Amino acid sequence: MDSIIRWFAEEWALALSSALSAMTGEQAETGAGPDVGSPPEGVGWQETLTIADGACIFVRLPELVCRTVGGKILQAAGLASEDEASSKDALLEVVRQSLSQLASKVGERAGSEVELKNGHESGNYPPGFQWQEVALAFGGALPPCAIGVSPELSAALAKEQHESSFAAAAAASAPSANTSAPDQQVTALPVAKNSKTLDLLLEVELPIGVSFGRTQMRLKEALKLTTGSIVELNRSVTEPVEIIVNNCVIARGEVVVVDGNYGVRILEIISREERLRTLF
Repeated sequence: MDSIIRWFAEEWALALSSALSAMTGEQAETGAGPDVGSPPEGVGWQETLTIADGACIFVRLPELVCRTVGGKILQAAGLASEDEASSKDALLEVVRQSLSQLASKVGERAGSEVELKNGHESGNYPPGFQWQEVALAFGGALPPCAIGVSPELSAALAKEQHESSFAAAAAASAPSANTSAPDQQVTALPVAKNSKTLDLLLEVELPIGVSFGRTQMRLKEALKLTTGSIVELNRSVTEPVEIIVNNCVIARGEVVVVDGNYGVRILEIISREERLRTLF
């Protein structure tokens, strides 16, 4: 299990650095530190992952980190403030973004989609968590943060990884149809109609969305948005919308109305090469 908490610390360090750099334009240096028995004092944030019951991540941020880093985020947005609560909220928003990236990495490792839910600030962390420090330097050295992983999350990830490795090994050891002798006639075997593996894949749920367009704006511009504001997108009203499955554009179509509900009539299935270029 030690390698799992180390992996979580390394991946969160990378995600936190990326999120901070995107929000402030400054390079944040992060890295996984040593294992610790308990996290430092400070602000806590807990997230539940959908990979298994009881699967949780908990991060602890020292007060000095909240004031310093949160203040830099507000300054970059043109909202300089001495209010400690505002600085803390700004940093927690970045932490939520970094944990969302971490959940995607967990899903890649587990081979299934993993989402966050029930994120909330918490002063007390549950017992039984594994903890590891995450060093942070942002315009100067800061006290280390920490990330904790629940036993249920560690066990679920270890189980998923073991099953994926077992399936890959079984596939690699299966005899190939091209290994027959030169003079031996190769007879194609019928595909089993009741494939358990295929049945499992057919039950996998994939998020499907429709994109009408995209745009980019600075944080200070986004904070000015109010009811009635208009955001201009990069697509005209005559262009087809994009159908997105699991963060990948797979088709384009036109918007229709079916029994009072919006729908999309598929006009084009894009090629595999183009799908790779449209990955988010």
